[in-house]
Amino acid sequence: PKNHLLTQMESGAWEAVPLSSGSQAAQGLLIYRFTHELYYANAPALMDEVLELADSPESQLDWFCIDASAMADLDYSAAETLRSIQEALRERGIRLVIAHTFRDHEGKARQTLRHILGDDAVYDTLEDVMDDYTRQHKGG
Repeated sequence: PKNHLLTQMESGAWEAVPLSSGSQAAQGLLIYRFTHELYYANAPALMDEVLELADSPESQLDWFCIDASAMADLDYSAAETLRSIQEALRERGIRLVIAHTFRDHEGKARQTLRHILGDDAVYDTLEDVMDDYTRQHKGG
């Protein structure tokens, strides 16, 4: 997978940058785009990349956002991986949130994510994530 981090340019557009950059969307907020469907074969790669980014000495994260626009469906392994990621991040004091959930006709992927992470951790857009993060961390 060619996964990357997202940062917001002054124009408001989102820019994809390499994982190695460690670039944060805001101080303490990392937005990670997983560019493929999540299923049993690539779920370990997601876990490894998320934890590597979270454990980077420079990161000092409060929130870790996964852009889930490519995740149309979640199989059992994918759901369990997300539960494990959420727990591993929680142990590090980092909140996991999801944005850009796929809008299938029945909303199954979105429902599964809400069930796993909680209603307040699933956002429609990256802008919603940024707004909520800023509001909660800067009192704005």
